[in-house]
Amino acid sequence: MEAIKNWNWGKWLVTGMVTFMLFIICMAVYMLRQPADDYDNSYYEKGLAYNNEYIRQKNVEQDHAQPIIKVEGNAMNIQFTGEANGKLTFLRPSGQRFDKAMDLATGAGGLFSIPLTDFKQGRWQLVINWQQGNRQYLYKQEITLP
Repeated sequence: MEAIKNWNWGKWLVTGMVTFMLFIICMAVYMLRQPADDYDNSYYEKGLAYNNEYIRQKNVEQDHAQPIIKVEGNAMNIQFTGEANGKLTFLRPSGQRFDKAMDLATGAGGLFSIPLTDFKQGRWQLVINWQQGNRQYLYKQEITLP
């Protein structure tokens, strides 16, 4: 204890700076060990394309073209108002590795059926992007698979 009392102001200054630098180094190591966040690197491109997405969603409302989605047994049936061509995307909130995308093509009846044997049970975000005639549509719905 006697040695600490004999310190001058220069030793206290150096000790304080070394302590602060160790604190900064520990914080940097801690931050680098944290898992990567789910930051979307293509946010700018998505922002530019949002107007087109908004127009396609409004087309569904204006034309009363909302598809009817029914889960029956091991299949999902989607009924459109007419012949439709496009893309279906199933997004799993719990992880991207389960996401699935498939092409959509219906006949004149507008019925599209999907077997659910490869899908996990639980919540999914269904995104339907299709074209009917000269109009483009976009519909999103959260579904729960048994």
